[in-house]
Amino acid sequence: MVTIVFDGRSDVWGAAVSSTVQVIFAQGQSADEKIIQIVEEATHNKNIVVVTDDRALKYAVRALGAKVSGVQVFLGQGASAPASRIESGKNISKILEHKITSEFTGIWLEKKKGRKT
Repeated sequence: MVTIVFDGRSDVWGAAVSSTVQVIFAQGQSADEKIIQIVEEATHNKNIVVVTDDRALKYAVRALGAKVSGVQVFLGQGASAPASRIESGKNISKILEHKITSEFTGIWLEKKKGRKT
């Protein structure tokens, strides 16, 4: 499961429905605060990978036991490291990556269509 946390309220875009992508709007708090809360409340926080380039968020979630990846490294665009170099050394399969990308694209394209009308 991939969870994406945005600042803001869900009533602006509506709730996204997907089997592999969970979209959370950090209503009443920042997205960083919500991510920290999710890691704190997780039963297996060592299985969580937070993708961010925000230094303070990296330190906070790492201190809670989560793994961290920079955005460029996670996307495989980092000059000094391959995409699989998340701190745990684990990565997602190309099939899962494609499925997540397809579902996420569908969610946001539908949202954009809905906003134009």
